[in-house]
Amino acid sequence: MGLFALKRHCVFSIIVTRVLALVCLLGLGGSLAALSAQESAGSVRGAVVDQSGKAIPGTAIAIRGLVRDNQVAVADAEGRFTISGLSAGTYSVQASASGFAILQRQVTVTAGNATELSLSLKLAWFPRK
Repeated sequence: MGLFALKRHCVFSIIVTRVLALVCLLGLGGSLAALSAQESAGSVRGAVVDQSGKAIPGTAIAIRGLVRDNQVAVADAEGRFTISGLSAGTYSVQASASGFAILQRQVTVTAGNATELSLSLKLAWFPRK
């Protein structure tokens, strides 16, 4: 191998090494950003019950932020629900179930924390005809 070919091979190796190092750094930076975003997300969790304290399974829970983060969940058989991946801020929470009046509440979500929310629905009142 001549001197010129050896220099060209060394330069090529250096370029490849630097490109690989850059790709690794960018990948690490992206992973850290994703991890940071997960840690900065908050959640709302809780239970939905009627006035006697009995769970209301199947209750639709809608959460709406001022700008974004609109999500929906359905309460499980024990009336429990969790909505995750929310940015810090104030949200409007609406709970609705058949035969019950719609309940609307405000909740504040903080980064990295789960906000507990207990929702008690009242029976819907329908006037007689």
